[in-house]
Amino acid sequence: MGEQLDTMDSIARDYPGLGASHFNNARLFFDRTEMLLTLRPEKGLAICEVGVGLGQFSRFVLDHMRPRIFVAIDSYDLHTQQTIWGRPAADVFGKRTHRAFYEDMFSKYRTILRVQEGQSHECLATWPDAEFDILYIDAGHTYEDIKRDAAMGSPKVKQDGLLVFNDYTLYDHFGSAPYGVVQAVNELIVASDWQVVGFSLQREMYCDIALKRREVA
Repeated sequence: MGEQLDTMDSIARDYPGLGASHFNNARLFFDRTEMLLTLRPEKGLAICEVGVGLGQFSRFVLDHMRPRIFVAIDSYDLHTQQTIWGRPAADVFGKRTHRAFYEDMFSKYRTILRVQEGQSHECLATWPDAEFDILYIDAGHTYEDIKRDAAMGSPKVKQDGLLVFNDYTLYDHFGSAPYGVVQAVNELIVASDWQVVGFSLQREMYCDIALKRREVA
């Protein structure tokens, strides 16, 4: 327990805090679905989700936000694991790969769905700058992972677009491991023109934070 507390103390000292100026017009939301539907209610957006898991959040985006294009980036390797969130992988995927499972789930959206398999920052690099109205990042959770995805992903967001990070928390209390999301996101905000426009709660406090660039006067 002492080593764990030392680790948390170290994490707390190693990232910048945010100030009032970073929260101009920021809003608090019940959950991430309410946040996205409120901040970007338009249909026909270009949306990219980085780290799709089993597709639960993808289903919300596709069914309720009705994007013009939806890019689903993931390593798609969950079928190689023994268990998936407490269930045998074979019970989830059968004989399919993770990618085949995901593509089958959203087959009716094949005309707008773009599935990219690989490292998240490398996949993001293949897209033009200012391509997406919403970029939702939920891939690797180490500081290095988030730092890479933020650096590669932020230029891909349109000037008035949203950059959203899932799991804005210092510690994964289910997996008993530190996260680097808060540190990397705070550094991005402090060092750039991104500011917080939304924060959404989650039952276990794996919250989301939504950023938008400051408007140029």
